[in-house]
Amino acid sequence: MASRKKLHFPPSDKIKLKVKKLGREKADARVFPDSLIIEVDPRLKGKRRLEVLIHELYHLGRFPRDNETLEKEEHEVTKVSEFLAENLWRFGVRCVIE
Repeated sequence: MASRKKLHFPPSDKIKLKVKKLGREKADARVFPDSLIIEVDPRLKGKRRLEVLIHELYHLGRFPRDNETLEKEEHEVTKVSEFLAENLWRFGVRCVIE
């Protein structure tokens, strides 16, 4: 059985969310683990926004890591965020950024 890395999530009240157009970066969102900042593109709507926020929040629990691990884990992070977003959306959870 493969060993699993432990997740180490920072305190929720320390995480900052910034809304910023990310067209030049060609990204829906970005995470900066050292400063606990998540940037999300304001053009994201609905279930996709929820999925992207879950994705970036999950990344915060996976740091620190090296670039090789990053590529391997990206698939796992994407699958987990898609699964959670799909089911949370189905259960009526919606994402509103104020």
